[in-house]
Amino acid sequence: MSNIKTRTHLRPAAMVIVAGVAFALAGCQTDTNFEAPAASFAPTNASERFPIAVTETSVSMEIPVHKRMSRLPADVRGDVQNFLAQYSSSGAGHLVIITPRRARYATSMAVAMSEVQRMIKSSGVNSGAVIYANYPQGSAGTTAPITLSFEGSVAIGPDCGNWSENLAATYQNTPYPNLGCAQQHNIAAMVANPNDLVTPRTMTPKHAGRRDVVIENYRVGTGTEADTSAATENTVSEVAE
Repeated sequence: MSNIKTRTHLRPAAMVIVAGVAFALAGCQTDTNFEAPAASFAPTNASERFPIAVTETSVSMEIPVHKRMSRLPADVRGDVQNFLAQYSSSGAGHLVIITPRRARYATSMAVAMSEVQRMIKSSGVNSGAVIYANYPQGSAGTTAPITLSFEGSVAIGPDCGNWSENLAATYQNTPYPNLGCAQQHNIAAMVANPNDLVTPRTMTPKHAGRRDVVIENYRVGTGTEADTSAATENTVSEVAE
């Protein structure tokens, strides 16, 4: 058998078409060095737009002591109770009580200190966590207070009041600058333990006894609280009529 060799002859028009296809394919190649612009992050919820800062600081209060004071005033006792509650929830380290070394009103100072100590004991603060110190009193005419202090966490809310945009013209459909700021500011002011904003506390242990009672009532078919409420509601409706 003879070998048959086939030769393909491209006409000028065909050569033009092939060149055009090659050029088109070259244009479809992707530049591997091209980087798409990164999308900018725009926070939308209040906790991201107005974060609450939690920091360690020294918290203190002064208890004024006056001449012939038989007991602490009611408002001062309330302030001390709130201070001790704050120490119990967010305090770290010792509770420091500082008194004047030579108080001008020694009797009143002893009365105030005795009441403060009773309040500390009733609040559940461990006596081993309390440290006593003193400071030199100033001039004879000044009133030397009792100072309570501890190192603890405080929550600092954001600064609000940005009304730079017209709320009636929201063409971008985005939150206005001050939206959610007051909410975050109030949370920072009301939170009992600022550390909860950093690491939430664990759940309290379950009440096994109460759980067993509820499950047993469900098993034997005892009426639930919802059934009792429904019966009471019918009675109230009849009285209202």
